[in-house]
Amino acid sequence: MLTLYLFRHEKAEPSMMSDFTRILTDTGRKRAADTARLFKEIGYELPQVIFASTAVRAQETAAIFIKNSGYAGKLRNCEELYSAGAEDIMEFLAKNAGTAQTVMIVAHNPALESLAGRLLGMGTIMKPGHMAAIRLDMSSWSEDYIAKGKLIDLLRAED
Repeated sequence: MLTLYLFRHEKAEPSMMSDFTRILTDTGRKRAADTARLFKEIGYELPQVIFASTAVRAQETAAIFIKNSGYAGKLRNCEELYSAGAEDIMEFLAKNAGTAQTVMIVAHNPALESLAGRLLGMGTIMKPGHMAAIRLDMSSWSEDYIAKGKLIDLLRAED
């Protein structure tokens, strides 16, 4: 069994220049910290590795999670997660997750929503700051993943 946490970056400021450089709002920063504390309080297993898009808002969300969750593992910044689709993310995991049994991806929609839907075999809505905790009936990241997941929780701190 594998566990995948899909964490959509928190609420970001509107784009002034570049979508890539958008920063989190103050509310987004607070909710990201609250979500990390809720994750810790519930007692979820910490990921063995976190892969995050290199977009500023995803990097901020990952850094806040790390600071507030007790995570002491590796953060891997991954440029390809910025524009990845659902299949791209699973191919990325097959190549990069190695033997890790518990992984977190901090990235963007529509990819995360699409991936959650494919893993679960049903539509899933992931608003900014949502974290889907999914248990996968798989022993390797390279296996067929369609409808192999079970939603354990959909976390998001409230305002």
